[in-house]
Amino acid sequence: MNIRKKIIYGVLLLLITLLVLWRGLFVFSISNISFGSDIKYNWAQNGNNTYDKDCLFETERKIMFPLEKANYCIIYRGVLLKDIRIDSYRTQEIITVLNDTSSYRWGEVGTYFEDWKIIFYNSNNNIIGITSIDLGGYTYSSPYIRKMKWGSLRDESLGRLMRIIYPISD
Repeated sequence: MNIRKKIIYGVLLLLITLLVLWRGLFVFSISNISFGSDIKYNWAQNGNNTYDKDCLFETERKIMFPLEKANYCIIYRGVLLKDIRIDSYRTQEIITVLNDTSSYRWGEVGTYFEDWKIIFYNSNNNIIGITSIDLGGYTYSSPYIRKMKWGSLRDESLGRLMRIIYPISD
């Protein structure tokens, strides 16, 4: 291999490495985001810690994910794929799916492998919530509320979420 090809391959390798590092460092880990004292209650103070009571408690007090109004969200799909910015209207549709208890199924979760992060922003461009999602439907959101369960979206709900993210043009 001549020197010119070695230089070209070296530069390409360097660029790909920089892209992977930049994208990897850019992604926000749920464990690294602090939502401060925004959590409005402690489940242990709600008597017996049961799912139904906690969901009723959240509904009565209008506690929803995220804890403040989202202006938009960005879907981070991995290191090599372009992020998708979702407008305010579709962001609210995503939040509706995530906050609906009927969107989730009961049972064992299985093996979770994070494919995407949905990062929610307020009007000041501050992160107010993150949902990690496995394209098999497994989700985890922070800040966590009980209505969302830690678990798996039903097939219909995952399909609805995909149709919101990737709308079909008429």
